[in-house]
Amino acid sequence: MKTLDAIREVWAAGGPLVTCDPGVQGTGLAYWRYGAFSRNGFPVFPELTGCIRGRRNLKGRDRVADVISRAGLWLANLPAAPAVFVVELPGLWEGNAVSHAAAVKGDTFGLAYLAGRLAGEVAACGLGLPSRHAPDIWTVSPQEWKGQLPKATVDRRIVAAWAKHAPGCVVPPEFLQDHVSDAVGMGLSVGGWL
Repeated sequence: MKTLDAIREVWAAGGPLVTCDPGVQGTGLAYWRYGAFSRNGFPVFPELTGCIRGRRNLKGRDRVADVISRAGLWLANLPAAPAVFVVELPGLWEGNAVSHAAAVKGDTFGLAYLAGRLAGEVAACGLGLPSRHAPDIWTVSPQEWKGQLPKATVDRRIVAAWAKHAPGCVVPPEFLQDHVSDAVGMGLSVGGWL
């Protein structure tokens, strides 16, 4: 079974989902409250989104710790604890010069460290979750949830999904913010709607 199918199955069994696009410059989070489908069978868009930014004056692991602390505060204020937490695990894009440059600089490893720390903290203590019950933790690679789609295409697909399932409504601007749009796109992909 593919990872997204397995996540969808766990999510559909009940409980909220949080999707996370980790980044030291900004970590995007999206909270999906009603499981895989709403009562009318359409996808439920995230109820809450957020972009967690580490303080600029901090560097390295201190900045990562700041992002984790701030993400914990965001999660602690959710209406209900998520049953599923999905975090993007960064990878190296074959044949992509930007991806290789990021790896050489160490950015890819910093992202992997942050993703691992977030998942580990959530698993260990619920990271400030309302029930203090750790959700089911899943990691997905960008290739698994979006393939080679650039950000602009993911944003267009979010808008298209919104138009299809919420006709006449405007996409909330925060859904298309840097980092948040990847968390929203990841949730739509988990639901099979991207």
